Amino acid sequence: MIRSRLPVYLSWVVALSAALYLRLWQLPQQLLADDEWHAVNKLLSAEGYRDIFTSFGLADHCIPLTLLYAWLANQGWLTEWSMRFPLLIAGIALVITLPLLVRRWLQGSEYWLFTVLLAVSPLLIYFSRTARPYALSTLLAAIALFAFYRWWVERKWSWGVLYGVLAPLTVWLQLVTIPLVLAPFLFFGIHALISWRQNGHAKDVLQLFMLGLPVLAGLLLLVGPPIFNDIQSLTAKSGVDFMSLATVGAVIKLYAGTSWAWLAAVWMLLMLVGGVVLYRRQPLLMMYLSFCAGIAIVFVALSGGAWLHHPLVPARYLLPVLPWALLCVALGAVACVQWLPGKVQYGVIFLLPLLLFLAGPVPGQYKGINQFTGHMGYQFDYDWRANVYNQKWQHLPASPFFEQLAKQPPASKTLIMAPWLLEWHYNPWYLQQRVHQQHVVPGFLDGVCGGGFFGEYPAAENRVNFAHVMHIKGAPASKLNADYLVYTLWDSGDGRFTVFDKCLGELNLLFGAPVYRDEQIEVFDLRRESVDES
Repeated sequence: MIRSRLPVYLSWVVALSAALYLRLWQLPQQLLADDEWHAVNKLLSAEGYRDIFTSFGLADHCIPLTLLYAWLANQGWLTEWSMRFPLLIAGIALVITLPLLVRRWLQGSEYWLFTVLLAVSPLLIYFSRTARPYALSTLLAAIALFAFYRWWVERKWSWGVLYGVLAPLTVWLQLVTIPLVLAPFLFFGIHALISWRQNGHAKDVLQLFMLGLPVLAGLLLLVGPPIFNDIQSLTAKSGVDFMSLATVGAVIKLYAGTSWAWLAAVWMLLMLVGGVVLYRRQPLLMMYLSFCAGIAIVFVALSGGAWLHHPLVPARYLLPVLPWALLCVALGAVACVQWLPGKVQYGVIFLLPLLLFLAGPVPGQYKGINQFTGHMGYQFDYDWRANVYNQKWQHLPASPFFEQLAKQPPASKTLIMAPWLLEWHYNPWYLQQRVHQQHVVPGFLDGVCGGGFFGEYPAAENRVNFAHVMHIKGAPASKLNADYLVYTLWDSGDGRFTVFDKCLGELNLLFGAPVYRDEQIEVFDLRRESVDES
């Protein structure tokens, strides 16, 4: 019996191992950048927990995560790893939890395929590795929607309590999820009102009211204070940008995990077929999920949120919809191979996610040393050449210095790179690392040639203990624990680099003349001082 089940056990080991490996790959070495700094900037400038709790902030820090990070910082425990850990756990939990919740409606191969599609989804992998709330809000929203459905169908208040707890927490994590997590009240409310009118029974309406009151109380408690105190931060980012058809197409490709339009079209077709399969098995469930997803999509599309034309923005706002789309893809794929003989059918089902994965962006990202898997050069568009972030730097040839470093063993050298700009669109280091394959550490220039640079914190700030940053000022070269300091010379075109104009001269005073110089960089050999000192 055990031997006959061995292939099944092995297939599950493969699925869960893939989920772990893809989310953990070089994660401790990843640089914290761009939106991940919203919470850091907020907690460093906040006047205590109350300030964080009652403010959305101009840059949309996630309030509960920022509160957690502030607490960690006050204990001296704030690191890149501690910031990402809750999202990593949430991303892994989604792969395990959601298939378990819906397995009563799935056949064995459908159950396995759904799990694997969650495991290898590039977008779900990316957000599981990012210190932003989306992996956690996706997990909580998925469970909340499922709990509401089970509560309505079975009328077990344990499911209602679960929904009542998770719904406000989900909205607190990501405010834009409010239409999605409250849509069940509208969907079943219509059913309840029709029943009341036709049969005169108000029981369903009363039960919805009983569940809605604590949910409303939770929302008022958690998101009421920042809305009352900081509504201007929301209104300032509404009605600003809108999605185009090109944006919609790009979002679909991100969800499908491919840069190829034809493969995204096949993915969509499988999703539609799977939707029909689910409707035939559980019509109420399919209508429910479609209604909730539709409400969320319409709300996001009409919100006019800032940067909504940026495909990754609506993709992350609607990320809780993706797992349910992948459920339909799994059902559709299995339905399309039902005509094949048993062993062939299982072989095709096993190969499908593998081929989809190999045709996606992750194999290209997970090569050699890569501390920049979250860079928009990898995530904005899976078509490397069409990605506007890569196009911006296509004129930039590889420096001969980096080509020389490439001859050294990978990760045998450490480069302090400066100046550090946290915004990805100012940062081509990911392209340079593809060439030199050495370890990179951002160098903070605070105290070298000024202070208060955006994206830096003072060396005296002992609440933050990031492993992958280096304060240059105040440490001799022998204490910087690096081989070279590489200073970038290019012009951003918008004046962003002008605040660092005086820095190069100061670095010359600190470390002597550079050992290498071209149009892009100047390089200081940090080992030279160590030799001189000895």
